[in-house]
Amino acid sequence: MADRLADTRRFYDLLNRLRSRVGGTRRLVECNGRMDWPQRGLYFFCEAGEERSGTGTGMRVVRVGTHGLKAGSRNTLWGRLSQHRGTSRGSGNHRGSIFRLLLGIALARREGIGLPPSWGVGGDPGTAARRLGLDRADVKSTEADLEALVSRYIGDMPFLWLGVEDEPSPASQRGLIERNAIALLRPEAAARCGDGCRCIAARREAPATVGVRSSACSVASRWRARTTPSRRPRGASAQTPARRLGQAAGIRPRQRQFGRGRPRSAGQPLHRRHAVPVAGCGRRTGPGSERGLIERNAIALLSGYNQRVLDPPSVS
Repeated sequence: MADRLADTRRFYDLLNRLRSRVGGTRRLVECNGRMDWPQRGLYFFCEAGEERSGTGTGMRVVRVGTHGLKAGSRNTLWGRLSQHRGTSRGSGNHRGSIFRLLLGIALARREGIGLPPSWGVGGDPGTAARRLGLDRADVKSTEADLEALVSRYIGDMPFLWLGVEDEPSPASQRGLIERNAIALLRPEAAARCGDGCRCIAARREAPATVGVRSSACSVASRWRARTTPSRRPRGASAQTPARRLGQAAGIRPRQRQFGRGRPRSAGQPLHRRHAVPVAGCGRRTGPGSERGLIERNAIALLSGYNQRVLDPPSVS
């Protein structure tokens, strides 16, 4: 604990040095793309009223982030910040910024206003409208007031930025700094944000637990994406469980007859109908398949997730 406290103080000392080097914090409401921004970097947002305790004086960091960690990404630091800021007219798109999405939920809770039913649904207003059986124009109009509120609030939050001009990749220095800064600051936020906390930077899954973005949130998001049944679009490439398992074990696919008795060439991809099925599992596909049930509950069991194991569906 003493080492973590010392490291947290050193982290804020480094931020103070960065503040002096760049000439102070900025606010998004005053920023534009013509300003002097590094091509790649990180950002550290603070929030009025969220003060440090035990690590010195001043505002604490409530948000750490970067951009474009996938190889080949062309995203820039200002591009990501502008997604958080929204448009110059005061609107914005919370579906393109998880920061805006979480701020909207926290602001609606703090202000006691109703959260639009389409908030966070789908990748665009049209998709949300189709899922909820609404009109696209109605979805945009019901979200407009909260989007404007988020833009005003996030536009007034002071932040610092750090240029790190490395190539986009999962092993980039930006990703390393982001992950470790979050890991360092999370206990401070958790200690400050107890039960009943209504601070703006709370996370969506457990609004009363943490102020900065947690890597556990990303894990939970990936968990939901993996275990939520979904229909595979037609024509999409398929990786069957048997093929994934074989690749992990270093087993090469069997040479099978392809099409009308033609042997499969060395460079020809293995079609999903030629993969060896998992023992004991039928070929039934869809959200209710036995394979999906086994996968979800095996992950739940191994991760310690307290989820009731459902009976397997009957196969006709």
